[in-house]
Amino acid sequence: MTIARRARPPRRGYLLFETVLLLSIVGIFAIVAGKLLFTTMNAMAQTQRREEIARRFDLAIDQLRTDVWSAQRIEADGQSTTLHESHGQTVVWRAEPEPGDDAGAPNPFGASIRLTRSVQRGSAGLSDAKPVTMPQIQPDVTRWEPLPAGISFAADGPTLTIHVPSTDDRIASDPHSEITMVSQLQLVAGREP
Repeated sequence: MTIARRARPPRRGYLLFETVLLLSIVGIFAIVAGKLLFTTMNAMAQTQRREEIARRFDLAIDQLRTDVWSAQRIEADGQSTTLHESHGQTVVWRAEPEPGDDAGAPNPFGASIRLTRSVQRGSAGLSDAKPVTMPQIQPDVTRWEPLPAGISFAADGPTLTIHVPSTDDRIASDPHSEITMVSQLQLVAGREP
């Protein structure tokens, strides 16, 4: 006597184990994708911040180059430089520590400074004694912030050298760069007999 076996009907659904496994794989993929997205967004924001700081620094250097170009005398003491111009105007540049700002975006360069330009208009040919009723003229002030800390100034005759810290961690052999500017008025005055 033979017993006939009945064929099993084909499976029509997923088992609970397969469903949990599938959800685990999808969850792991979602976590990895979320971290990748967060890292990408963070890198993009930091790159944009670096570009903005570089643009600000370029604008400041362009203005400083214009000021140095027309300076008759240049003085520097490390953290500031004073440019004396022919028409009695004095331009003072200072690298000042930036006040803490917890609300702002983090500076990708670490410590930062504020570069300040103040213009003091002189009274060429007038006496230093001024009447009491004459209002004091406030200097024009322009600020560029935040910029990388470590910017310093050095003067040597008609030249002004700005020492700028390197913001590239890959350059360990040359941590600083220098920008040298020359006053055209001092050069022209030095050539006269």
